[in-house]
Amino acid sequence: MDLRGYIDNKGWAHSAAHGADVIDELAQCTVLCKEDLQKLLMILQLKICQGKYVYIDGEPDRISVAVRSIFMRNEIDEYDIVLWLESFKKYNSTSNSSIEWYHQKINITNFLKSLYFTLKGCIQDFIIVDKIQDLITTLYGSIL
Repeated sequence: MDLRGYIDNKGWAHSAAHGADVIDELAQCTVLCKEDLQKLLMILQLKICQGKYVYIDGEPDRISVAVRSIFMRNEIDEYDIVLWLESFKKYNSTSNSSIEWYHQKINITNFLKSLYFTLKGCIQDFIIVDKIQDLITTLYGSIL
């Protein structure tokens, strides 16, 4: 429940990053099937899209590495990956101006940017990389 990375006088908690590291290792386990990998993507999306805390200690990068490991297994087809990416749109509501929505927007944007650069050099399917870039520019007006 505590999403902070570094806690003064206590040290690293970093539950989101450490959780992503565990998922990264699990994703490389050949015992997991497509459905298991899709569940892991949904778990990561829930952590990315929370708005109670803005990640400031590299969590989006660590989550991006876990997502890359899932994608690199080639168990989930391009269509399902694009659907997963498209599902981030449901978190974008221009009518909402709460601080939690703003934090959520920052976390999603930072994750998508990190994922873009994490995948850009290693994935052969440019449709996925292009979809991530499209999401960043369409949803948040950011330019890479």
